[in-house]
Amino acid sequence: MKDILSIPFNNRILHCGPINSKNAVLEQIKGVRYSLDEFLGPKSDCTLYQCVIYLAPGDYHRFHSPVEWSPTVRRHFPGRLLSVRPNIAGRLPGLYTINERVVYLGEWDHGLMSFAAVGAFGVGNIHVNIDPTLITNKKEDNALQKGDELGCFRLGSTVVLVFEAPTNKLKWCVKPGQRVKLV
Repeated sequence: MKDILSIPFNNRILHCGPINSKNAVLEQIKGVRYSLDEFLGPKSDCTLYQCVIYLAPGDYHRFHSPVEWSPTVRRHFPGRLLSVRPNIAGRLPGLYTINERVVYLGEWDHGLMSFAAVGAFGVGNIHVNIDPTLITNKKEDNALQKGDELGCFRLGSTVVLVFEAPTNKLKWCVKPGQRVKLV
């Protein structure tokens, strides 16, 4: 399972690990949780993992594909634009379900892949290269290679990855709180 998933943008990891399959709850930050159903839509029955990635205002704000995959569905959730700074996220349960977000769902070699761009205070729009209008799902081939630029934020925000991977074979090379830089 070496190097199957990368996080090719400047960020700080807030949380990474398996999703509790019994109650389908995602970890927001340090014990603050929110419902997978509220965040992505209908529940999946597969083994899922998550990685919550914070982009600070001074970080590189283009986000890239973490794997080779094909997004097939886009869900746009209009919402607020509250700050996603870790000290705020740690006190406001459900923050990522309150804020505007765009979620792309598709398939990669190991099953489901979901990439969610969550808006934040000062981030009035989220630009996604494969879907510049964000009006309807595109029928054309939107296959992405690992590292392809997917889109950008105007200021700091959050990316949430939810994905299926082989059970007990996923090894995290990052820890919560760790800074990751694009080189």
